[in-house]
Amino acid sequence: DRWQTQVRDNGQLSQLNQEQEERLQELEKALQRYSEEAVDKQQILENMQNDKATISRALTQNRELKEQLAELQNGFVKLTNENMEITNALQSEQHVKKQLAKKLGELQEKLVDFKEKMAQKTHEAQEFQDQRDQYLAHLQQYTA
Repeated sequence: DRWQTQVRDNGQLSQLNQEQEERLQELEKALQRYSEEAVDKQQILENMQNDKATISRALTQNRELKEQLAELQNGFVKLTNENMEITNALQSEQHVKKQLAKKLGELQEKLVDFKEKMAQKTHEAQEFQDQRDQYLAHLQQYTA
């Protein structure tokens, strides 16, 4: 937005510069007419000098604005490139995050399966232990 404003201002200053150059040409023609008509040459010269100074200031300002515009354009390009790098890095991080989330989901599923198998094996071990205790009890009855 700031860049577009600078571009618009630069265009307006260029147009103003053109208008002032045309004004200078008109004043130079007027000077010739006034001198032919024997009008006060000194006053015309002072007016022309003032206009030249104004045009010179406008040209200087125009040049400075063009330099500022170039700096802004370079800054805009730099920010655009940095933004692209950040966007690429973000997309890469999001991809890694997605892969890690998928892996985490797989590991959680394996953990649930493992817990179920562990519970089943624990139950089977308890049944074997109960069976063993029963056999031992029977054995003790026979040996007693």
